[in-house]
Amino acid sequence: MDINQLRAFQAVARTGSVTTAADKLFRAPSSITTRIHQLEEEFDQPLFLRVKNRLKLAPAGEILLEQVDQLLPMFDQIEHRMRESQKIEHISLGALDVALDTYLPNAIGQVRELYPKARLFVRQAPSEVLRDELINKRLDIVLNDGPIEVPGIVSQYAFSEKLVLVTDKHQPDITSSKDLEGVDIYGFQRNCSYRLKLDKWLKAGGIEAPNIIEMESYNVILACVSGGAGAAWIPESCLKDMANKNAIKAHDLGEAGRTDLYFSWWKSKDSSLLHSLIENVANSTHVD
Repeated sequence: MDINQLRAFQAVARTGSVTTAADKLFRAPSSITTRIHQLEEEFDQPLFLRVKNRLKLAPAGEILLEQVDQLLPMFDQIEHRMRESQKIEHISLGALDVALDTYLPNAIGQVRELYPKARLFVRQAPSEVLRDELINKRLDIVLNDGPIEVPGIVSQYAFSEKLVLVTDKHQPDITSSKDLEGVDIYGFQRNCSYRLKLDKWLKAGGIEAPNIIEMESYNVILACVSGGAGAAWIPESCLKDMANKNAIKAHDLGEAGRTDLYFSWWKSKDSSLLHSLIENVANSTHVD
């Protein structure tokens, strides 16, 4: 008994005709007849009865059809998954620099093991750039600050990041942005969502025109701050691998420093590769 025999049997059972079943399966009628006879010989009993020039299921045929109707969908699913695994999938991913540096390497490595033939393009960019690149379909999926509410785009929570204010170690505790009046503050350009959060926090504390020095590297920013040259608002995860942690002081900003990151992608780009990436990030990311 093989799968082609079962498909032939099911087609004849559903149509009541060898000719119609053959057309449906793109086979010659003689091929369908042969497969039915092979099954009847194997089970040593008739599967069909001829009634007024149509084939009707015999009792044994009714039992077999019930089982075949359950079996074939499972086989089709297995066949589909195996064929999908042979495809050379590709995906273009955009992410915030901190997410790319801290959280994605392990997940990307695991995805590469599962899909060794996959082509993965990865780009780091600020929040607004990532949003525009996704909307304009230059990226398939982004890991960004907040969901993107555009028809056709799906957003799914990934993890939360904690932003902290860092100063040199001698700085007294910061309770509000007023404590930073006259202090140089380092931050990314305004197309970065973290920078926008910083501006909002400063304004809420009454600082309307802070002295912001724009830099595009957390490593350079931390080097400046640890040298006593101002303050900065950065993701806490950037401090984990910092060589001279003792040279800086991190100030917890509570809810003002919380930011939620989301995966956003075009629904039309759904694929097993894409969802494997999301799942591996979820499994490897543990942010308190």
